[in-house]
Amino acid sequence: MTEQAKRPNFLLIVCDQERYDMVGINGSTVCKTPCIDTLAREGMRFTSVYTPIGICTSARASLLTGLYPHAHGMLNNCHGDDAILRELPAALPTFSQLMADAGYRMGYVGKWHVGRELGPASRGFMDVVSEVYNVVTAEGHPRVLDPISVHFPGEDMIIAGIDPLPIERTESHLLADATIHLLESYAGQEQPFFLRLDFPGPHHAYMPPAPFAGMYDPASIPRWQSFDEDLSNKPALQRRMLAQHGVAGWSWEQWQRVIARYYEFMTFIDQEIGRVIAATKALGLADDTVIVHFADHGDMTGTHGGQFNKGPMMYDDVYHIPFIVRYPRMVSAGSECHAFVRHMDLMATMLEMAGIPIPAGIHARSFVPLLNGSATELLDAIYAEYHGEEWGLFSQRMLRTRDYKLVYNPHAVDELYDLTADPAEITNLVGDTRYISIYKELETRLLRWMQETRDPLYQWSHRLLG
Repeated sequence: MTEQAKRPNFLLIVCDQERYDMVGINGSTVCKTPCIDTLAREGMRFTSVYTPIGICTSARASLLTGLYPHAHGMLNNCHGDDAILRELPAALPTFSQLMADAGYRMGYVGKWHVGRELGPASRGFMDVVSEVYNVVTAEGHPRVLDPISVHFPGEDMIIAGIDPLPIERTESHLLADATIHLLESYAGQEQPFFLRLDFPGPHHAYMPPAPFAGMYDPASIPRWQSFDEDLSNKPALQRRMLAQHGVAGWSWEQWQRVIARYYEFMTFIDQEIGRVIAATKALGLADDTVIVHFADHGDMTGTHGGQFNKGPMMYDDVYHIPFIVRYPRMVSAGSECHAFVRHMDLMATMLEMAGIPIPAGIHARSFVPLLNGSATELLDAIYAEYHGEEWGLFSQRMLRTRDYKLVYNPHAVDELYDLTADPAEITNLVGDTRYISIYKELETRLLRWMQETRDPLYQWSHRLLG
């Protein structure tokens, strides 16, 4: 066997807008994810992984480059008229191109959303079953059953319903089929492979196929702790978001119907994930393949006064993501990791595991020491950012420690949360004299991070922060 063949294979299974707490093994009391739960029992479950930004294009570009969004430049979604960049800058190195150059066979199946015209093939992927931009929307399913819509002047938007297609014709199933087909073609080859399966769900529109619809009784969905907050001590933009998303005044009963569909969609995707993982075992690939499951970011889904989707709100509902790694040659089955990790750290981690030099100057940090048990902590805090989407730009920066979260809103009131006393992030402590010293300490740390990572916002923020 050649030295090259001894390098691990990689299979990344990514979901769009999968909440951390909707995964069974992460504590969900309603949503069932047996296949993901089994993957966690066979590998390592991470409890403190965060996205560097709560929006699709930016988060995906960070994963590819190992850079925070302010460094790679894709600050918001690339498909809209307000896109800052329509394509990822060609000069930026990506793990995919580096792995291709080092001899990996590169496959990509599913959602891309890191450019309008240039798809995965522009970044080293050879076997591509993907569209440059695709999101599951009701427009692609004109016969949506039992639709739930939000209403705007002159138009309605379906946000949940039942997919009328049979399971074998749904997008999620076809993407799993394509992934299994590629795995079959890779089996028995000495060349190592990297394969990414990117499901467009459970992003809205939440549309499970009929056999999964009705799996969860809406009345069984527990009320979010933050659902009834009045947002009076939060940035005014959060109150406006309710109207802008069409959900102002929604009752908990309305949200229960939507969340039930969201959970049903996830349980369906979990089944498709199970088919792919079963294929790795049947093909004899499982022990030599690093299998990683995670999400680009989470989903508000009715939290914090009934918010929909995501946006200029840096709550854990969106930034805290599920993350599981299975690799028997390094990772102990049934293990857990509570260390802070950013999903973009996968960039450096996979390169190290593949024996490929990590580019200088990136922000990603390999977490191999967490996988092999040689370390228990690598980061002492999580930093994240947001730049606006759909209704114009709105800069935000976040610092999250174990005990506190600071959200710096240059154009609105800041937010400070005591995560021990208030894990649901309901009470904004900015203005509370008991927390002034903590507020200033976190400001100083955030400012230092902005300076170290060359965040352009530092130029003005250093006059105020700390």
